[in-house]
Amino acid sequence: MTREEMKFGVGAARFDVARDRDILGWIFSQALFGEATGCYCGAALYTAPDVGAGMFLARQSVEEFAHFRSFLKIFRILGVRPQPPNRVIKFLTSHESLWEHHVCLEMAVGEGLVLIAFDAFIDTIDHPEIKAILKAVSAQEVGHTEFGEQETLKALAARPGLRRQLLGRCLVTIAALRFLAKRISRWVPKGHPVMDLMPRFLEHTIRVTEERMRRLGLLRGKLDEICATRRWSLMAYGVLAAFARGLVASKKPRIPENYLQDPIIDEYLGGGGGAREPEPEPEPATTR
Repeated sequence: MTREEMKFGVGAARFDVARDRDILGWIFSQALFGEATGCYCGAALYTAPDVGAGMFLARQSVEEFAHFRSFLKIFRILGVRPQPPNRVIKFLTSHESLWEHHVCLEMAVGEGLVLIAFDAFIDTIDHPEIKAILKAVSAQEVGHTEFGEQETLKALAARPGLRRQLLGRCLVTIAALRFLAKRISRWVPKGHPVMDLMPRFLEHTIRVTEERMRRLGLLRGKLDEICATRRWSLMAYGVLAAFARGLVASKKPRIPENYLQDPIIDEYLGGGGGAREPEPEPEPATTR
């Protein structure tokens, strides 16, 4: 999915930093919690299938905690303190111990949802420093989302049978999004230029997620074509399958067992065993 495809048109709707301090404080409190879950990248290292994936996760964790610090600057600008996260946000950002579920739900779908939201905030906040922070953060979220998409495609190519359980888990995510949007609509002020866009923004977000699911090979057809009984069946199956696999999945890190057969060995040394100087790894970009 390209950023243009994910973009939501906000028109002339804008937040006012002074007027909307409390609303923005709540919104960025959810984002701050999401960045705090950068520690999950460390947990995911145990299930990373190869050195390249491990290197990406190590870099991602650094970036997530740099984002955490950047969001604290936004709180300083707003003059408010962070609040505890909403329970639905905690549920949506919970760590997936299975590699395929991690890259699909936390990264391809989860980071994709974050990217849609951040891009919308960039368009609705005119404060130059906040806008600059969000632009820097969202630029890195693109890489996280793309990595999740690529790894999900690789996982499904190797194990097509995972499609049904990943689809079920994605449907749970969408149901949670709808529940969260309904709860938010109860307390936001009526007539707010941005928050009144919430219903349309929710449907846009779900349409983008639906298309991402199709391109990943999880969904055939349209979400509306899945009847309620089938939907609940898939959701239950996805949750139960993940739980059952989690009981028997190895808790040992995979890279130390497989690193000598890793493709990165031949990439750096060449198939014939002749050593060549490896290209330097780029420094992780951080927001300042």
